Parts: sequence; structure tokens; C-alpha cells
Amino acid sequence: MMDQDTIGVVGLGTMGLGIAQVYAAAGFAVIATDAHLPARETARTRMAEALDARVSAGKLTEAARDATLANLQIVESAQGFAPCTLVIEAIVERLDAKQSLFAALEAVLVPTAILATNTSSIPVAQIAAPASHPGRILALHFFNPPTAMKLVELAPHAGTSA
Repeated sequence: MMDQDTIGVVGLGTMGLGIAQVYAAAGFAVIATDAHLPARETARTRMAEALDARVSAGKLTEAARDATLANLQIVESAQGFAPCTLVIEAIVERLDAKQSLFAALEAVLVPTAILATNTSSIPVAQIAAPASHPGRILALHFFNPPTAMKLVELAPHAGTSA
């Protein structure tokens, strides 16, 4: 990926918000959403609180905090993810929910965009099975908490393209 790529994150619970923070702190534009309005409405505040704790501990500058927050954009639906080249889902561990989300994302993303699941329990091939472009789907499994664990597991399925 190049610096101008936009990263999408769906799911703004602890894991999803942490993933969004990792990418935003790395300088990427991040578009994020959650199906639950309260999660969307509080996402920026929750991220700011996490970053403020690092500023108070002397581990982050105020400028870096502000830059990270400036990289985060919260949207209401899948329609807002059109500019993304990578979208990572961190939603409920239900196959139907993940398949439905990926179908909605495929309708707005360019065919070359990568769709990644953060699942730890559902086979990636099952998630990819009904997709129009199953070759662009893989698992990008972050370990919890993603802001502290510098480890990501890439897990393709048999049909994931190189």
C-alpha cells in the first residue's frame, strides 16, 4: 500500500477502534463506522481519551495525538467506504453478518480493494464464499489490544489471490 491509501474499519468496539487508531497513528486516512449509533457517536472521544492517556504518560506528543485524531473520519454506512483500498471488519462473530457486510462493501468499493476480516473463529473461505470477488478476501487478525500488540496474522483462504 502507498501512503495515500485510505483504510476502512467496520466495527468500533475495543478491537475495531484500536485497529483504526493504529492506522491513523501511522498516518493513514481512516474511515470507520459501526452499526450501532452510540459506538459511532463516541468513537472519536474514546480514541481521544486513549491518546490523552499516552500524552499524560509522556509516550505521545500532543501534536501526534492531534494528527492521529485528524486522520479519523466516522461515516454512517458502507457508502462512505468508496475511497478505501483496504477495509477491515471487526464486527460480531457471525458468518451471516460478515457476509452481508462484505456484500454491501463490494457494491461500493473498486474491485481491487482488499476486504479483510479480523475473525478469530470463522473460516475465511466461508466468509468469502458468496462474494463477487472472493480472491480479495483474507483474514487480517490483530491481537488484542491492537495498539499495544505489534503482531498481525495474515490468513488467506485457498482462493485468495496473490
